[in-house]
Amino acid sequence: MSNGRAQGALTLATWLLAAGCASTDPRPAFEGAARLAAERGVSGARVLSDDVTRREAAERVHALLAAPLTADSAAEIALLGNPNLQADLAGLGIAQADLAQAALLANPRLSIVDLHAEGRAPGSQRTVSLEVAILDWLVQPLRKRVAAAELERVRLMAGGAILETAAAARSAFVSYQAAEQLIGRLEIIERLDQAGADFAESLFQAGNLGALPRAQARATWAETHAALEEARAGSRRAREAVNVALGLSGEDDWTAPAELPELPAPGDEADLTAVEALAARQRLDLSAARFAVDAIGR
Repeated sequence: MSNGRAQGALTLATWLLAAGCASTDPRPAFEGAARLAAERGVSGARVLSDDVTRREAAERVHALLAAPLTADSAAEIALLGNPNLQADLAGLGIAQADLAQAALLANPRLSIVDLHAEGRAPGSQRTVSLEVAILDWLVQPLRKRVAAAELERVRLMAGGAILETAAAARSAFVSYQAAEQLIGRLEIIERLDQAGADFAESLFQAGNLGALPRAQARATWAETHAALEEARAGSRRAREAVNVALGLSGEDDWTAPAELPELPAPGDEADLTAVEALAARQRLDLSAARFAVDAIGR
């Protein structure tokens, strides 16, 4: 074969190798997951994939912790610091790499053999052969569709993880606020019960009160005191739950208003029927399950 034909075969082989290439950059998939969450009212998640993004996230978390926490700031901290969410977002990179791998074709085999004549007229013969896996070509579109369906499933699951992380942070924070507010109410009640028990004791000592009313007053005070200690223990557990939801350590110090926000005005409650229908249409885990079924079917 002439040198021109050999060069053409090399060019064809190079083109075949490049034809199967696909991007392994997971940023488009993450942006899609973040967009899904933003459409549902939650934004601020980031993939902490290098020292720069991790340092920026740590600085933002430090600034948020410097002020009293709110449900919104707690959710933002969780989106930046929750390790489980970062693990879910890292799955986008794996799924993107799988899609890129599925788009690749088996490498063609190119061989060039020079045959030199011996004992005959001078000259040589060059043989160029190119072997291509035809079956791999045939199944590649199906492989790509399966991998694309899996990537879409992971993208939807990542969007759902963003929503769930923010919701869990808000829920844990509100539970902590409720525990603190309960402590405040019980402290007031305990002081009143203690004053009642002291007054009953003074009446008993003066002979103006029987032993039973005195014992009842002391028992009421003891009951309230026990309830207060239980509420304090519950508050410590609730605070630890906030640390877990936000991805904080026990050394991170933060404060929060003890009072819960006001309840919605009467008539502002959402229609439960409409909420259920909206959830059925927009729940990302259900959409992800549909893509999982599609991938399995393919």
